[in-house]
Amino acid sequence: MILKVEKFLKNYVDRFGVISSNIFPIPIENPIFEKFEYSYDKGYLDGLNWFSKNLDIMRFPAKYFKEFKSIVFFFFSYFDSTVSHNFSNLPKISIYAQYEDYHLTIRNFLKDLGRELRRVFGIKSVGFVDSSPFMERGFAFLCMEDGFLGKNGLFYLKGRGSYFFIGELLLDIESPRNWGAEKPFLRYCKNCNICVKSCPVGAIVEPGIVDSRKCISYHTIENRGVIPREIAVNLNGYIFGCDICQQVCPLNRINGSIFKGFTRVKEIEKFDLDWFLGLSKNRYEKIFKKSALSRANYYQILRNIFILAETDYIDGCFAKKIYDKFGHRKEIYEQLKELK
Repeated sequence: MILKVEKFLKNYVDRFGVISSNIFPIPIENPIFEKFEYSYDKGYLDGLNWFSKNLDIMRFPAKYFKEFKSIVFFFFSYFDSTVSHNFSNLPKISIYAQYEDYHLTIRNFLKDLGRELRRVFGIKSVGFVDSSPFMERGFAFLCMEDGFLGKNGLFYLKGRGSYFFIGELLLDIESPRNWGAEKPFLRYCKNCNICVKSCPVGAIVEPGIVDSRKCISYHTIENRGVIPREIAVNLNGYIFGCDICQQVCPLNRINGSIFKGFTRVKEIEKFDLDWFLGLSKNRYEKIFKKSALSRANYYQILRNIFILAETDYIDGCFAKKIYDKFGHRKEIYEQLKELK
């Protein structure tokens, strides 16, 4: 039965430009947890509180999902080589955030797929995307023969690059497959260090390991407080996320096809600073509620724009406009003190 289900899944998702793995048993113990624990113990994940609350689940996943027996992974590309992603435009917004929020889009896709599995095979399933205790990149690395991890810590598919979201379905059927033997994490990076050298804040502290405390993406999205000066002066034009370590990677020079379920957000595609500064908080939340941009609140984005203006990435007049209107907000006046 497992081969029929795998064939059904591959045929179903292929229509949408999605790649699927084979079906594997949910492991009793995570075979690569020690590699994650190393980063955790070093403090490289500080600020990402979700990890500290889920360590046991991440180490012993089968213990927490007794209703389900197996897992299958799906890979959703968000890079369209036929579209300009405005790498040089300022301010910069990470590629994935130029589309409607992938959490919502992929979660709905997995729900539809789960309903089809139930209808055709009577299989019960539950789907996750970037929200489960499974270390998606690590498990994907083990289950995909052509998968590997880069020095930037991201998951790659050979010949397809790293611009992927990973989703998974847990299934209530047994799988006879064994997890693949451990293989070199960085087997295709070899002596290349372009991503390491290109990171303006030195966040890639070891091959394959990123220190979130230095990462531009972490600070522009997750950091609700003051961005340290040494990071703030090196945002490189970004107000949400960062693509530098992917953009410079030679393995990402590909002709990519995007998941057909993604829709670009026109307000982000043609982002205009004067227009944005005229938005109220409520209007911002309404316009971007279905965008990944909503992960950062209104005042965080203002703070990030303010930093770019204060550090001469964009016209300094925007710093004055923001300060005149929002200088009473701690996100602005405390950040200004940090920059002085």
